[in-house]
Amino acid sequence: MNQTITTKQVLLRIAGQLFGIPVSCVSEMIQTPTLTQLPHMPPSMRGVFIQRGKTIAAFDLRGVMGMPTLDVEIGEFRAMLEQREQDHRNWILELEASVAEERPFGLATDPRKCAFGRWYDTFETDSVLIASHLRKFEGPHNRIHALAVEVKDLVAEGNVEAARWRIDAVRNGELSEMIALFQQFKVLLDETAREIAIVLRGNDGDGDGIAYCVDSVEGVMDVPLHSMMDETEARSEVPHLTQRGLTATLIGAKRELALLVDEPTLYAPLRTVSQT
Repeated sequence: MNQTITTKQVLLRIAGQLFGIPVSCVSEMIQTPTLTQLPHMPPSMRGVFIQRGKTIAAFDLRGVMGMPTLDVEIGEFRAMLEQREQDHRNWILELEASVAEERPFGLATDPRKCAFGRWYDTFETDSVLIASHLRKFEGPHNRIHALAVEVKDLVAEGNVEAARWRIDAVRNGELSEMIALFQQFKVLLDETAREIAIVLRGNDGDGDGIAYCVDSVEGVMDVPLHSMMDETEARSEVPHLTQRGLTATLIGAKRELALLVDEPTLYAPLRTVSQT
């Protein structure tokens, strides 16, 4: 009977991409502590912390892999939310102007056709808290867009004042509710962005010396060696891959692409620390 040879990997995620590092390299996994920054730190180093009497250099695995930092990603996400909030403020203003100027309303009346609706329908998250919060948008968002048809009918019947009254009511009701949800969403993003620090075993027998900050840890898995791709195959699967020392493989029932980081690549940043 042929026995499948495997490598045990800690699976982690950064910027939505699955990575793996050898279990044999991992000492412990902790919530990223407060870091002390040092002068002249190398790129992607976040700072240092003390763990069990040893100084640990913390690196951002996103930076090491050439990906945007979590702070940059969250900042871009917050900016997108602020724009979607402003879109709906402008939507109400434009509906109000179309009534005052007796002209057709030209913005989206279908809640799935505006920029927020298109994003809402395609956005995926593993966070139960974020998914639960997002569902709260659906009611007020749908009612805001339904207002356009209601106002059009009222104006057609000659009830312009009633149309204006309904716009004011939705501005103070559903729009205010959406604005509050956007503000709460931004707070929730900050609260749920809890990075994990994966502390590595010392590769020179002198204890721990390096940790990687990652978005989340998915678990530990035995990865079959026969499922791995060579570097040429890996780069065809992940064209943006620039970091050396990575091997691509498809894992799990969903055959998700994971990038496995080899030991020399994991410990390479220690050399840059010693040179500073």
